Amino acid sequence: MSNTVSVTQADNSVVVIESDNTVSVTQSDNAVTVTSPGPVGPAPPTETYTVTGGTAGTQPTFSGDPLFTGHYVRAGDLVYFDVQVDFDNITSFGTGQYFVSMPFACLEAVMIRNGCLHDDDTGTQYHISGHANKGTSTLQLFTTDVSGQRLNDFPFEQGEPITLATSDNFHISGSFIAEPAT
Repeated sequence: MSNTVSVTQADNSVVVIESDNTVSVTQSDNAVTVTSPGPVGPAPPTETYTVTGGTAGTQPTFSGDPLFTGHYVRAGDLVYFDVQVDFDNITSFGTGQYFVSMPFACLEAVMIRNGCLHDDDTGTQYHISGHANKGTSTLQLFTTDVSGQRLNDFPFEQGEPITLATSDNFHISGSFIAEPAT
């Protein structure tokens, strides 16, 4: 697409030219050129992946396959992912800190802060975050709690921040730099 728009004022002449993802603005006192590469091709597709998860202690048990859903978009080494975990078919929540998998190993350690636990009984939402060490795809899950005057991360596990029920669920999403694809 190629469009040209011109605007003239009494004291100054301003010309704006927009053509194939390039915008140029020329004014009588100065000239500015802004180049925006725009889309180079189609956006990367949203892909699904098999999320694994568990705890650092006794593993949760399910009446059927775990209800974990994972999606991601990868553009080069930049990855955005989303994990949804439904507790409907959990028969035991296990013990110890929960973890889920990201779709790829991360190049460097990363902290993801875009998670939420939904307590269906009260309608309350709790913050969930995750940390992955360099070179791994395992996201250790945390919640926050107040200790004195400080807000700290605590392992997300049964009983912290709440006693989990099958009507509850959580999700976590974020961006990270993946190890280069081979």
